[in-house]
Amino acid sequence: MQNGTIYEFSDFRLIPDDGLLLRNDEPIPLPPKAFSTLVLLIERSGHLVNKSELIEKVWSNAFVEEAAVSRCVWTIRNALGGDSKNQQYIQTVPKRGYKFVAPVSVVDDRPSGIQPINGNGNGSVVTVPSSAANSSSVGQPPSESLFGRWLGTRGAVTAAAVLAIAFVAVYAIFFRQPAVANGTSITIAVLPLRAVNADVDDQRFELGIADALILKLSSSKSFEVRSLQAIQGYSDENKDAIEAGREQRVQYVLSSNYQIAEGKIRVTSQLLNVANGLVEDTFKVEKTMTDFFSAQDAVASDIGNGLLAWFAVEPGTVKKRGTLNEDAYRLYLQGMYLSTQRGRGSVVKSIEVLERAVQVDPNYAQAWASIAYVYGIGAMTAANIDRSQAYSKRMEAINRALALDPNLSEAYVALCGVKLNHEYDFAAAETVCKRALELGPDSSRAHMAYGMFLETRGLMDEAIAEFKTSIDLDPTSYETHRFYANTLYFARRYDEAIEQYKRVMDLDPTANPTYNWLIRTLEAQGKESEAFEWFIRSLSVQNGNDAVIQRYTTVYQKSGWPGVLRERIETSGKERSANSFRIAGWYARVGDKDKAFEYLETAYREREGLMAWLRAEAQFDSLHDDPRYDDLVRRMNFK
Repeated sequence: MQNGTIYEFSDFRLIPDDGLLLRNDEPIPLPPKAFSTLVLLIERSGHLVNKSELIEKVWSNAFVEEAAVSRCVWTIRNALGGDSKNQQYIQTVPKRGYKFVAPVSVVDDRPSGIQPINGNGNGSVVTVPSSAANSSSVGQPPSESLFGRWLGTRGAVTAAAVLAIAFVAVYAIFFRQPAVANGTSITIAVLPLRAVNADVDDQRFELGIADALILKLSSSKSFEVRSLQAIQGYSDENKDAIEAGREQRVQYVLSSNYQIAEGKIRVTSQLLNVANGLVEDTFKVEKTMTDFFSAQDAVASDIGNGLLAWFAVEPGTVKKRGTLNEDAYRLYLQGMYLSTQRGRGSVVKSIEVLERAVQVDPNYAQAWASIAYVYGIGAMTAANIDRSQAYSKRMEAINRALALDPNLSEAYVALCGVKLNHEYDFAAAETVCKRALELGPDSSRAHMAYGMFLETRGLMDEAIAEFKTSIDLDPTSYETHRFYANTLYFARRYDEAIEQYKRVMDLDPTANPTYNWLIRTLEAQGKESEAFEWFIRSLSVQNGNDAVIQRYTTVYQKSGWPGVLRERIETSGKERSANSFRIAGWYARVGDKDKAFEYLETAYREREGLMAWLRAEAQFDSLHDDPRYDDLVRRMNFK
């Protein structure tokens, strides 16, 4: 294809160099592969183009089925107008390929302007087919530019032309192949694979192959790929792939299934366009199951290369898996899946499974880092884990991980948590959190960890920005959404915090911590009756004990919201989630400063995680004028 060549047929003008198909100067959107197919057919106008040649030229010999070619032709026919089966422009040659049959003319920068595609090329004026006889290019002065001819014969830029150019710009951003010079990324979610056989259910394949594909695509700077952490929750959900794509806020979804039979694994993947719900392409691969990792890598390589070719982007260096032990990898996937499940039992089970993974492979750095991270979750959520034991376990796991891989972002995320919410070493926490971000700029957890650090320093606007980035990277994460709501609460943006807590409840309506934070926010606004309503709702979710609900209802009717807080203090020993920091908050809210400081001292001595947020907590605002508060702040190294 020569530079500056433009093709005309009927009312259409095709400008390959600009990626444009125009009809009467109006842009006609076409997906990237369909556009490339149309260009090739028109370049070979009047000649048969075999399906194999189309696959070779358009898909660069990537592993795709012939149905992908048929879909492209269907899309082109649809875009050109009329019945998508109409062969006015493209004729199907059964079992062989396609032929562009409409008269085509060529426009180039030579004085002759328009020439038939089989013209003599000598620069003389030639006869133009009737479909292009009224072209605005005919008879134009040789000195007029190609762009000027496109805008109009009189050189005037009409309002319609300006709108057309604006539409083209938008189309180029959102619809053309996004291996873009303007720096934007292709956003894609690789969903867990589905087993064709109902009796097969193996996370090694469902999450393992997805993980390998994520690593493959993430190697290209042109892709923004949702992490395994972000997509693993879909492995037990029968959710529509397009709906999953909308939840993940991506442009594309890769939805795959697999089948194992006769010593082979067969994977079929569909690339789905989230905006229009269409299947853009299908990729199939079949590999011999000599061993799991070899098959996994082969599948990911073939399908990944097909996707890279489809988007016309360059691959990069693929991140290493972290272990060559199949059993350790299976346990790692299982443990990470459990870590995303809410509930105290899930945290304990996740740690147990991850510790089995490092027993199988002691050199598995990512598994060690995950152990440290999950222990941190347990320490913060008052799970059935001894806090001092959790600290030593976290540090052991972090040290092992960093000794094996000193550039592992996940290990620094876990270390950031230790420095922040156990050691109260804020200077070290800042250094470590920034290192985690430097090594993992696309890590949702790294942004979340740094956002938490910023909260403790009172930098709420900056913290909010970090949490928004974290949510962009992992849009369905319960923990990220809830901690973002906490940031809004700490920033005293109570109305926004309340709305965010309610969104979090949509993700998990049974999570009791969300209710507690929402109740605290409503109370800070003076909305005690509404706080009580949500408190009763939380009791129903927690245990549904009618006697407990009636007792608190009676207390509220008699003594109001302060009476409810005092009743909670009285029964706090029976509440598994109650800790010294939380009890101190209740005392502060009923005006008992002495008891509030007594429990804050206990929380400080026992290294409770929430003490790092002492200055941010609104429930302790009433203590700020007390010298004991200043002394505690000094010992916490806040200043």
